[in-house]
Formats: sequence, C-alpha cells, structure tokens
Amino acid sequence: MTNFPPPPAYQQPAQPFPPKGEPPLWAPHYGISFIPGWRRAIAKYADFTGRAAPSEFWFYVLGNVVVVIGIEIVFSIIGAVVGLAGGSNGTAAAVVSAIAGVIVGLYSLAVLVPTLAVTVRRLHDANYAWGFIFFYFIWIVLLILLLQSPKPEGQRFDRPRG
Repeated sequence: MTNFPPPPAYQQPAQPFPPKGEPPLWAPHYGISFIPGWRRAIAKYADFTGRAAPSEFWFYVLGNVVVVIGIEIVFSIIGAVVGLAGGSNGTAAAVVSAIAGVIVGLYSLAVLVPTLAVTVRRLHDANYAWGFIFFYFIWIVLLILLLQSPKPEGQRFDRPRG
C-alpha cells in the first residue's frame, strides 16, 4: 500500500481582499446575494478549479430557472394572443410553442459549460472531486452531495491567482 503525501496546507492570498471586502474571483464568496452570485458564476464561465459557495451555486441555479420560466411565460402569452387572433386553428400557437422550445434549448446549451463548472466548484467546496459530476445521471445522489455544507478540507481545490 502506498502512502501519498498530505495535500498542501491552505495559504491565504498574498494580497488582502479588495476594499469592499469581497474575496477574489478564484475564492468562494459565502453569503453572496442573488444577482452578484449569478454574475459571479457566469464570470467564471469555464473555470472548473477552485470552489463555489452554496449561495453562489444555488443563486446561479435560481437565475437559470427564472430565465427559463420567463421565456416560457413570454411565449405562452404570445401563443395565447396568436391563438386568439387565429381563431380555432391551433397551428400558429403550436409554432410559437415550438419556437419557445427551441429558444429554451439554445439557452440550455449556452449555459451547459458554466453549469457544469459551477457544479464542479460546488462539489469541491464540499470536498468532493470533479468525478462526482457523473452523478448527474443519478440526480438525487448529486443533489444530496450539493446540499452538503462547505468543508475546510475543500480548500485543497483552491488555486490562488494574482
């Protein structure tokens, strides 16, 4: 049996956090609010390193749900108006519904990489390796992992940048 050396100890960044007290982009921001949390997750578009605070992750998920529901509401209203204007023929309303489906599908593709990245960073914060992302196929297990509280051992995933 081989003994691996312990992971390096966490070290504070060389320079202090910015004056507003926000941690740098590479560090998790605990207690962040909705819009800044969503923006922060988008700003780290394809960054699979480091950690994401629970609030950062869940506000990102909430932001995407709000966008998708907003698209569906707008196209439902348009479909209803087109359906009423078109009489009993439901073809126009079906076309509007199909367009809404395509737009939601395109949005889902657009946020696929940031969704995977923020999920991996959230797993890191709970001290799980990136490979646990494959529990997307068994979503209830992934949900349980994502609901875990942050663990100090997760600092091993931090990659401080200047």
